This record gives sequence, structure tokens and C-alpha cells, in this order.
Amino acid sequence: MKSLYFKDNKHRYLTFKYHNFRFILKNIVTNKNFKVTFRLNAMLKLINLSSVGASTKCLNRCIFTNRKKGINKSFKLSRLALLKIVRSSSLYGVKKFVW
Repeated sequence: MKSLYFKDNKHRYLTFKYHNFRFILKNIVTNKNFKVTFRLNAMLKLINLSSVGASTKCLNRCIFTNRKKGINKSFKLSRLALLKIVRSSSLYGVKKFVW
């Protein structure tokens, strides 16, 4: 389980590291004011970048259980951990909804 956590952290670090470089290359490729050869070189560099630094590789994981399914984005908790915290009334202003 810890290996998945470290792997996800590695993906997030590489995404942060290459974000600006990818953004610049994508804008060069889509800009029609540059010469075709310059745009093609930028496209080749973008293709040759490793997919490890891509933002789609990052997963949303629960900060307590490291679970990747059923994540509440506002709290960054899985549904199970969130329900456990709400039941113990440790999270202020949130109640369990009952029909």
C-alpha cells in the first residue's frame, strides 16, 4: 500500500516539474503565427516527453486510507473514512443525511 502512495507522489512531483514546459510546448504547437518547422519541432519534443509526467497519471487518493475509489473531492477523503469521521462528529458543520 505504501508503494502505491509513493508512486502517486512521484507522479505528482513529475507533473509539477514538467507542467510549465508542457504548457509552453502545447501553446507553440497550436499557435499559427510560428513557422511550420518551429511548430513541428515543438510537437516532436512534446511527443518524446515521457508520459510519467502527464497529469492524467495522478490519482485522487484518500489521505487516511489511501483508497482511490469513492473519493469526496472537497475533503479528499474516501466515502468510508468520511462517514466514520462524520459519525464521530469530528467534522464540524457536516451531518449524516437521513431520509
